[in-house]
Amino acid sequence: MRATIGFLVVAAVLAGSGLLAWRGSELERRVAAAERDLVTLRYQEAGARAVEPPPAWSSWLPGAGKTVEDARALSATSKYWEGDYDAVAADPNAKLLAANAAYRAVRRDGGNWQAVVGRLDGVVKTYADVLRENPDSAEAAFNFEYATRLRAAIAARRRDVAPVDYSASGNTIHGGIGEVPVDAESKQFKMIVPMRPDERQEAEKAGKGGTRIRKG
Repeated sequence: MRATIGFLVVAAVLAGSGLLAWRGSELERRVAAAERDLVTLRYQEAGARAVEPPPAWSSWLPGAGKTVEDARALSATSKYWEGDYDAVAADPNAKLLAANAAYRAVRRDGGNWQAVVGRLDGVVKTYADVLRENPDSAEAAFNFEYATRLRAAIAARRRDVAPVDYSASGNTIHGGIGEVPVDAESKQFKMIVPMRPDERQEAEKAGKGGTRIRKG
């Protein structure tokens, strides 16, 4: 009887552990799907993925906290590249991305130079907060310097700032859309295809003659 009860207890523990692992992996699958949508420029689909944190008991699993952080970062990044700057700027969990979104919101709206300078003050302070927490952030340092100089230039000119249409810029998460320069010759570009190991060995032998036999 005791042996039967012991087997039942072990089976219950194993079943519970399996259920815990299965439920905990649901978030990882959703995050992976959102990452795929994000890198393929399907921002809306990435943001619509169910990347909510898993049940509280799944936090017992190793690495669950990192997965939750990745899910939040993906959600904010997808909103940023979709153009929802106001929502990202209010996100306390993505400070650098929130500062970038706040800057873009200022440039997107434009308007009276005094109002723009005032909003840029807040952007500069946000970048400064990011640098205090992470002094080695090159992106935050560059953007801080850029926003500071832009604010000074607008204040010196005292002219209204025209809005910027970021949707027409063509920039993506992978960078700007590239094209062949106007004066460049496309024939100069060559495609290099990796060789198979057997082809590489044959190429090394090319041009090498065999051992010459001396006559006489």
